[in-house]
Amino acid sequence: MKNIIKFTLSKTKNYYHLIILFVIISFIATVLSVFIPYYTGQFIDFLSAANKENKNITILLKYASILVSAGILGIILGYISNRLNVILSIKTTNSIKRMLVIHLQKSSHLHTSKINTGYLNQRITSDANSLSSFSINLIQNIIVKSLLIIIPALVLFTFSPVITIIFIVFVIIYYILYIILRKKVYKRNLILKERQAEHMSAQLEQLTHISFIKKFGLLFNFINRYDITYSKLFKSTLKYQTTSYSFTAAENLVRILAQIVLFIWGGILVFDGSITIGQFTIMSTYLSIMLNASGFFLGLSKYTQDALVSLDRINELLNMKRDHYGEIDLTSINTIELNNCTFSYGKDILINKFNYKFIKGNIYVITGENGSGKSTLTDIILGIYNSNLHGLLLYNNISAEKLNLIGIQQNNIGYCEQDPTFFKDTLFNNIICGNTSNCKTKMLGLIDYFGLSDLIASLEDGINSYISNKTSFSGGEKYKLSIIRALIKEPDVLILDEPTAALDTQGKCRLVDLLISLKKTKIIIIISHDSKINKIADYVLELSRL
Repeated sequence: MKNIIKFTLSKTKNYYHLIILFVIISFIATVLSVFIPYYTGQFIDFLSAANKENKNITILLKYASILVSAGILGIILGYISNRLNVILSIKTTNSIKRMLVIHLQKSSHLHTSKINTGYLNQRITSDANSLSSFSINLIQNIIVKSLLIIIPALVLFTFSPVITIIFIVFVIIYYILYIILRKKVYKRNLILKERQAEHMSAQLEQLTHISFIKKFGLLFNFINRYDITYSKLFKSTLKYQTTSYSFTAAENLVRILAQIVLFIWGGILVFDGSITIGQFTIMSTYLSIMLNASGFFLGLSKYTQDALVSLDRINELLNMKRDHYGEIDLTSINTIELNNCTFSYGKDILINKFNYKFIKGNIYVITGENGSGKSTLTDIILGIYNSNLHGLLLYNNISAEKLNLIGIQQNNIGYCEQDPTFFKDTLFNNIICGNTSNCKTKMLGLIDYFGLSDLIASLEDGINSYISNKTSFSGGEKYKLSIIRALIKEPDVLILDEPTAALDTQGKCRLVDLLISLKKTKIIIIISHDSKINKIADYVLELSRL
């Protein structure tokens, strides 16, 4: 539990003041909730002692007004406490998820690319919610539930020490049951969370590949994959429910036995005149409060096991190998050198002892058969596999491990995928991709150069229209927009993957002319099998399969 709280609090440093306010409000509300039953018991004794000749309306109204005021104040404090709980939960959950997303973005691409994104998304969301909810509620309930046991127990002890002692014995018995069952609960909850993530991933797979499934007639094949994950989830859920319910059953047993003891022993005390009806009512209410509060501590073991599973799964992601990032920024890139570089994927060696130097002012064309490592080589040049690369990647004769690669990728390198990616936002934001410089004039000039002005004008809101990967642009239109996106930041390095594959004749000619005009100030690297591109190359690198 200590590790859970320590981890969560480390993500809440910016709003400790909210946590302190949350604790104070919860404390006041708890004291008030304990006061009301006690005052109600006194009110009952007052009514019991009253008769027709001894009516005191003033005292009656005093009791009523105090109870109403306390009730209204309790409602207000309850709302504030609940509001703070929601705010803290949202902020903490987001803080954990944001940290994990950034960590994964900086983790080895070789490892993250192997993880199903649907599974990963569900896992991060589920575990972040679990840790946040557990920790925020624990901060509140440790204080609240402790007060709801200590204060009533002191009052109850003055009425009947025997009942208080018996109650403590029941709690000890339950704790022994927890010791016996906790490992089993943890194990089954871990399996359940994995099955939930796998099933959500299978569901996402069905929805993501609808077109593929239809075109290849794979409906029943994919549904079978879905059903397999459901079957595993169903079995894991039932197993976890069986083990988890043992805790609930133990808690209910404590409640039943405690109520029996109260009714028998408390009734005897009333018959003997040792306590009043009002005091018996206080005892009954306080015992119920104590049982509810102790139920939290008794069930805390189960909730702790749930949270520990989430923490372990989060730490598993945080322990994933990270790429090496230095702090040196480059104002420009004049050379890129690969020195004795070897890269393998599993047992397959894709790049072996590769040596080459790219120099500004040249166009380099990379060719080779499928599987020869063309895309892998450009990914290495981009620094994508930096942590898994054996050998040296040098920019301006400086090791990439010493460089701020994120800044270099953002500011110094322009990259065009063979199948460009567009995120759900405006076309304008898709093109500038966070570029803060004043680039709209340059953008419009490139749009006109590639003949996309009519396309932009046909969109509902022009350049400010919302698009996504599903927007019905042609392959050529997508690639032209991708080239504009790469050029808008005036990069020192321009990397193009099969740039002419989706372009028409006019588009190819314009691209070739543009590349020739740009090469003096850039390192241009192109993956291509097009003879028109090969003709403008200063150097051609032909790769072969190892």
